[in-house]
Order: sequence, then structure tokens, then C-alpha cells
Amino acid sequence: MPAYALLLRGINLVRHNRIAMAELRRVLEGAGLAGVQTYIQSGNVLVDSAPEDLAEAGPPAAAARADLIGARAEQALARHGLKNVSVTALAWDRLQELAEGAPWPEFDPGAERAIGIFLREPTPRGAQLVGEHGPLRVVHAEPEVLLGLVRRGDPRGYDVTKVVEKRLGTPATVRFWSVVEDWVRTCS
Repeated sequence: MPAYALLLRGINLVRHNRIAMAELRRVLEGAGLAGVQTYIQSGNVLVDSAPEDLAEAGPPAAAARADLIGARAEQALARHGLKNVSVTALAWDRLQELAEGAPWPEFDPGAERAIGIFLREPTPRGAQLVGEHGPLRVVHAEPEVLLGLVRRGDPRGYDVTKVVEKRLGTPATVRFWSVVEDWVRTCS
């Protein structure tokens, strides 16, 4: 059973930061991550355990250990020559819980697309995030993920990730929720 989910942002863009999944696995294994598995070409990675040196550091909370693993992965990718890659990491069981119990309202999949916006740092207490933000409608906020609906057909110039990062001041990465659900179903 995988222990951590890594969500990479900034790899395999049109002509930038290209990396084959086999090479990505080798880079992360070289950083001491064990049981590395990639899921499609999506920047979604599973790891079975933390590097030994992190495991020996004591038993931090799952979220703190995930942060350390994410930082280790970012450093390894930077050493490999990939630029501006952001890694958001969380415990695999937390991702499963989110995927299986996401409180989606009724919506028209022909008009809107469900997304998860994964945050590196927890949302600030009291932050008013649920509501309309341009073509993004945030329908639920958890400390580490926002669930949102994006209107189909809006101009390509609207970058959900940049809007969220500017508002919250923390790196974020977006995944279509159908991909998250398929990932959890396939790898559980």
C-alpha cells in the first residue's frame, strides 16, 4: 500500500521540463524514495516510504513527513535539471479519504468540470474561500485541498493555480477530479 502521494507541477509541459516516467522514477528512487510508481503522464507519483534518513528522524505527523518527502523530491528534480517544479505531497490514505468522500454539489458536467486544487500549506484559518472566483467556483475547502468547479469554454487565459497561489500565498497544483478518482481506484 502506498504511503504518500506526490503531485508534481511543472513537468512535461509542451517543450519544457520533459521527463519520461521511467526516468522520473529513477530520479526519485535516487533521492531515497522507495516503491516509486507513476500514474499516467500526469505528474502523479506514489511512494511506499520515506527515505531512511527521514524515517530515522523520528515520527513526525503524517503531514510534516509528507512535506519533507515533497521537499526531497523537489531537490532531486532540480538536480536533474528540471526548473521550477513544485511538489505537493500528502499521505495516501488522506488522498483516498478525499477521493471517496468529496462533498460535490449537483452540477452539470457539460457546463462545469470538477477540479481539486492541492495546497502545499494548509489554508489559513477563517479564509473565505468558498464562492465564485471568476470562472472558478470553490464548493468546499479542506486544509490541504479546495474542491472547485470550472466553467467550460472560458478563455484559456484564466490560470486557476496562479489565482489561488496569489490569494493564499502558497504553492498549489490542480488536478481534474476524475483523474484523482481514477488514480485512487487504480492504485488502492
